[in-house]
Amino acid sequence: MDNNKKTYTCLNCGETFSAPKWECADGRRHVVEAKTYYSASSSWRTYVAEERLITLGDTGRVRVIPARSVQFTRGSFTTGDPEDQFALDQEPSMISADRWKELYLSTDERNKMKERELKAWEERLVLQQNSLLDKVKQQQEANAQPGADVPTIPPAARTSGARSGAPRQA
Repeated sequence: MDNNKKTYTCLNCGETFSAPKWECADGRRHVVEAKTYYSASSSWRTYVAEERLITLGDTGRVRVIPARSVQFTRGSFTTGDPEDQFALDQEPSMISADRWKELYLSTDERNKMKERELKAWEERLVLQQNSLLDKVKQQQEANAQPGADVPTIPPAARTSGARSGAPRQA
């Protein structure tokens, strides 16, 4: 496999592949993690796959696979199809998510989006802090068991000291 080729990992079969192998071993189309693309045009349509001719087995019959296009709605399109992603990654007219927000979202919508992002960030921090507290409790419980030779912090040292986390000076 060429090292310069983009590789994808199929969510169905787990295979790592690159263009133009768009099908799993069982014949189903590969599915990859969804990605959103943005366009300055609100209802832009573009072709992502050209018409193809394939020869069927030993019969020599030719089957026509029609060209495929995708339609952007309100300037965005989300896909988990690696062939779509391959074509759209090469499309020079795509714009950034930030530029799309400027074009398509009102100030109120942008503010609400920022509020949701901030709330999600705060929730992640709380979960992370709770996880760390659980680990500390488990360590303290393990240290409290008989035979543990781990020194404990005297109660006076635990309750005093600077809140900033800076070491105390003697």
